[in-house]
Amino acid sequence: MKFSVALLKIGDGYFTLEQFSSIKEQYNENLKDNKNQLIGNRIIEKQVYNNRWISIYFEEGQPFPRPEKVYNFKTHDNEKNPRKKHQIERNFQTFCLIDVKTQKIFISNFKKRTVLQDFLNKHIEQPVSIKSLIDKANFLNEIQTVKKIYLSASQSDSQTDFFSQKGILSKELEKDFHNYGTIEQMSVEIVFKDNPITNKLKSVIENWLKENEDNQNEKLQISGRYDDKFERVFNTEEIIDKIEIEVKPKKNKLFDKNTIFNNLMEKIK
Repeated sequence: MKFSVALLKIGDGYFTLEQFSSIKEQYNENLKDNKNQLIGNRIIEKQVYNNRWISIYFEEGQPFPRPEKVYNFKTHDNEKNPRKKHQIERNFQTFCLIDVKTQKIFISNFKKRTVLQDFLNKHIEQPVSIKSLIDKANFLNEIQTVKKIYLSASQSDSQTDFFSQKGILSKELEKDFHNYGTIEQMSVEIVFKDNPITNKLKSVIENWLKENEDNQNEKLQISGRYDDKFERVFNTEEIIDKIEIEVKPKKNKLFDKNTIFNNLMEKIK
C-alpha cells in the first residue's frame, strides 16, 4: 500500500500533540447532497501512539448503486440482493498518519486530502492546510523529453499573478483581463517539439513544481517520454513523494487499520 507524503500546517508555527486533543476518538457522519438526501455514511476514528503519532481512519460507503440481484459464484445463480435499501456497506477505507516529530502527514488516498483537511479545520482552532511534497529529483531524473505542459490556476485574486510571474502573461494583458471582471479559472497549454529536454527547461519545471507545493490552487500536468521510452502524462498528484508498506487484506478484502498504522510507523522510524 502506498502513502502520499505531505506537510501538515496548523497555524503559523510547529504543531503539537495537544492541538489534536479536541478531536474525539470516533465520529459517525451521514453524508447528504444539496437536496438533503442521504448519499452515504462515514465513520472517523482517531488514535494516538507513543506521544508522537496521530492516526485518522475513514471508513465509508454509499447506499447506491444497489443491484436487485447478486451473483452466487458457488451455485452460479442470480439471487435477491440481501442488503436492504436502508443499509450501507462501509467498504472504502482511507488511512492517515500524522507525525508530530517531522510535521508530516501520510495519506493512503491523496484524493481525500480535502475531506481530511476540512475535518481537521472543523475540530482544530487554528487554520489547517495540507501541502504536497513533490518528488522533484526522481521525476526530473526520469523524464527524457517534454511534449506538452498544461498549467491552470483557480481563485481569481491569484490567477493573473500566477501566470505573469512565470512570464506567460504580460502585465498589460493581465490588466485587460481584470477589466473583464471575475475570473474563475485560467489555463495555458504549451506544446513542444519531441526533442530531448534541455537543462534550462528542467530548471523551469523544477521551479514550477516547487511553486506548486506552496500553492494548492495551481494545477500542473506534464506530458512526455520517460526512461521506459513510453509517453506518459503526469500531474502533480502522481509525482507526489510516496512511501510504501507491504500489507495483506483480511479475508473480506478490507485492511486491518491497526496493522496498517503499526507497519507504517515502523517504516517511517
